[in-house]
Amino acid sequence: MTLGSAKCAVLKAISCAIWPAYASVAWIRRRTFQVDSVKRVVVIATRTGIGNAVLLTPLLQSLKKQLPSVRTYVIVGNTAVAELLEGAEFIDRLLIFRPIGAGAVLGGLRYFLERVRPLKPDLCIRTPLESSFDFALFALLSGAPYRASHCNWLDGSLDTWRLQTTDAIHEVEQHLKLLKHIGFRTENLVVTARIPVSEDARTQARSFLAAHSVGDRDFVLGIHVGSGKAQEAKRWPATRFAEIADRFRDLGAQVVVFGGPDDREVIGEFQRAVGATHILATRQTLAQSAALIERCDIFLSNDSGLMHIAAAVGTPVVAIFGPTIPSKNRPWRVPHILVRKELDCSPCYDAQATCPISCDNRVCLLDLTAEEVLNGICQLCSAIKKGHDREFVLERVVARMPGRRIR
Repeated sequence: MTLGSAKCAVLKAISCAIWPAYASVAWIRRRTFQVDSVKRVVVIATRTGIGNAVLLTPLLQSLKKQLPSVRTYVIVGNTAVAELLEGAEFIDRLLIFRPIGAGAVLGGLRYFLERVRPLKPDLCIRTPLESSFDFALFALLSGAPYRASHCNWLDGSLDTWRLQTTDAIHEVEQHLKLLKHIGFRTENLVVTARIPVSEDARTQARSFLAAHSVGDRDFVLGIHVGSGKAQEAKRWPATRFAEIADRFRDLGAQVVVFGGPDDREVIGEFQRAVGATHILATRQTLAQSAALIERCDIFLSNDSGLMHIAAAVGTPVVAIFGPTIPSKNRPWRVPHILVRKELDCSPCYDAQATCPISCDNRVCLLDLTAEEVLNGICQLCSAIKKGHDREFVLERVVARMPGRRIR
């Protein structure tokens, strides 16, 4: 046990001892809380990945809609997420804190005292991935008199409000449920997961596509064959993505394959399996990738951060789900189709576990055929029409499936 974790354990034990008294204080604080008095909000999201960051944006939008003058400070854990959210009108300032290594707890205590407390927040919110007790300490040291989290009574013993998460509802709904629990109005509130896409990024996307002979009237299928670092359990076989890509290329569509440094190996498998030449978008920043995905007519993906980016920029999504939880992780408020095997053992994914899935054979993904995924694409194609040339490609895709036509 490290010094930091030992101190955290001691403080947790102390917190348990004083919890009855603190619970009374929290009750009084809840009774006296007024939403309109909130001027500054800190949101701790240091463990969120790309997808989680996208799904956090409805909460931030909701804060700004109810309190237009509130200042929102979002603490993220890496520069990629910061880059993705940079320029969002519902975020006033982004901070980066990396809680990594043996000194993470002590480093966090110092960071929140020196960097966050001077912001003088009125409310501090922790996302579900920051539900552990060390983050409860960080929130306490932020100086915010009101604190809210998604966690159990023990890890949330220092908070004013706490709400346990459930896999039965979407992650966005979980965020909004916490806001309602605090006292914000969320009824009849329509918010989408949204990320900023700059005109500069769009210009670069157009230049990139033009360099690969992609015209404004071309139908573009975006594909993400990866799933991020240490999440191989979510991946449908690259060889089957290759089969879909080749079919669309034969129909006259342009296919853009997305991926980052963590996807190099699986993209290599994809390239060895394809029979046609496809466009690789693997060196772009997240902002540039978002602009390229925005241009795609359909985005085919595993359950990944790029899937949520596609939804956030309004691109219809065909999402391949295996061990992960559709009710919690599906694309949010965008036309989409989920393709998955209905198995008794699925979903079984646990991101917090050392081994995220409970089996070795991943039948939920390996038994999913290219024809089944193509059928899902056809269902989505039947719902979208974007101009004559693109409709022509859609008709040809749908014609491959007996009995299906665009209405």
